[in-house]
Amino acid sequence: MNKIKVVYLITSCKKTGPIQQTLNIIKNLDRIKFEPTLITIYPELTDGTSQLEKFTSICKHLYIPMSKLDIIIGNYKNLTEALDEIHPDVIHSLGVFPDYAISCIKKYPQIITLRNYIWDDYPAKFGKVKGTVLAKLHIYAMKNSNMAVTCSESLSNIYRKKLSMDYKYVCNGVDIDKYTKASENEKNKLREKLLLPLNAFIFVYSGQMIERKNQEFLIEVFSGIFKNEDAVLLLLGDGAEYEKLITKYQSVSNIIFKGNVINVNEYLKASDVYVSTSKSEGMPNGVLEAMATGLPVILSDIEQHKEIFDRDNRIGYLYAHDNKEDLSQKMKRIIADNISELSKLSYESAHQNFDAKLNCRQYEKLYEQLTHSNNLENNKNNRKFK
Repeated sequence: MNKIKVVYLITSCKKTGPIQQTLNIIKNLDRIKFEPTLITIYPELTDGTSQLEKFTSICKHLYIPMSKLDIIIGNYKNLTEALDEIHPDVIHSLGVFPDYAISCIKKYPQIITLRNYIWDDYPAKFGKVKGTVLAKLHIYAMKNSNMAVTCSESLSNIYRKKLSMDYKYVCNGVDIDKYTKASENEKNKLREKLLLPLNAFIFVYSGQMIERKNQEFLIEVFSGIFKNEDAVLLLLGDGAEYEKLITKYQSVSNIIFKGNVINVNEYLKASDVYVSTSKSEGMPNGVLEAMATGLPVILSDIEQHKEIFDRDNRIGYLYAHDNKEDLSQKMKRIIADNISELSKLSYESAHQNFDAKLNCRQYEKLYEQLTHSNNLENNKNNRKFK
């Protein structure tokens, strides 16, 4: 049996939620049936955030340098030649420019995964003009790909409701081999290693520091109710808002900014509760990783967070989005709650409902479906010319 060749086209291997999801898929792909190849088009960052080595340890990799301008003006020669040499059965692209490039080449079956709602994310992240251009490029790619799926049911519902685009969904997964629950002894040792306060109750957030993630709202609520170091807010990650936030709040003694770290799982294991005040999500990687580590969660009541609670509503608390009083009450309440029981339920929900292996099996079915449909079409065309 010939293996199905799947090319994964991404910009670079920078450590982000969507790139981690791609890594999870490739890691769990059935090698008896599938042959994966990774193609990147941007240079890798040299600040320690690249995950390229993790990819090259499990699949073939090609670097085909392309700029955003190359993609916009249609300079696809080198990429097309590389694809023709591989002759993939499926191309799974990720991101505006990879998605757009493959949808313009129109030579091989393409699947796109949508990990955000473009009209929430792009204008907020890049400004109105640039964000609008990017959104329109992505819409073109969606309409001209063979298949587009979203990373959560709630995101699929948003596209259907707001843009009349009807997409299936494959829910994000988490690497449950990497993110595991720590014993109390391990937790204390990690706090010592990471120079975190041993006796404090630690709230943690991990991810991008951007306006859509709404960290300043979280910081304001936390600093308003917790005045001493009995409770600590630990913030992992950077982004457009990072410098502003650290400049404004670094003097607050019980708020710790760590920036980008390569050992997120250790910081999660050393913490007590995960908090996300996000305004919009696809399906939040950070939340799933925290749950797999056994952390209860406090989340804004956006649709994607509600979808997580739909699997088990005993994993922590939802609070009314942008309601400072409600978030304040939930943060104070969880400290007095049965953290051990909440931790157990959160861990079980992540491992039962969001295992990356389940996510990969669903993608395998879609790859097989696209390959089968393309083979039927090719056979039909061949008969025409006989």
